Amino acid sequence: MNRVYRSMAVAAGVALLVAGPALAGPKEREQRHRVAQEKIRTLRLMKLVEVLDLDEKTGIKVARVLKQTDEERKTLHGKAQDRMRALEAAAAANKPRNKELTRLVDELLSIRRELHQVEEKEFKELRKVFTPLQQGRYVLVMHQFREKVQRLLHREGRRHRRGPGGPPGAGPGPGPGPGFDE
Repeated sequence: MNRVYRSMAVAAGVALLVAGPALAGPKEREQRHRVAQEKIRTLRLMKLVEVLDLDEKTGIKVARVLKQTDEERKTLHGKAQDRMRALEAAAAANKPRNKELTRLVDELLSIRRELHQVEEKEFKELRKVFTPLQQGRYVLVMHQFREKVQRLLHREGRRHRRGPGGPPGAGPGPGPGPGFDE
């Protein structure tokens, strides 16, 4: 798959993730989020297969490792979101309770450490099947991939809040368009 098509596919996946959340109910947003996440995961694997020149056997091993660690990350991100909501409520209370705030902050820091451990575990497992050159390329391509997804999420989120030149809340603007592969 060439860069233009891959970029368009990533953009479409991210657009699905952020497009129209104000118009959709919680179930529709959740479904859209799941579909977008799956597209992003698929594109990530395709990118790795291409850049690292993986054979089928190695690609399957990589896919298994990524699937396992993605599930672990998903669980941890869900916990973090729950704790963040609880922290927001606790901090906004008329009389914030210090012990509760401290506990929630400690839990969030613990989740952050767990996420870092998952990332380390993922790379440790992938190193078993990668050559040193593939390891280096993996680090580089994953860094670039994450940056692109974050830029798209930020750009699309900003467009959703402001709309195409309109006031905040005016709705989504046009899709990511040219320049994704900057």
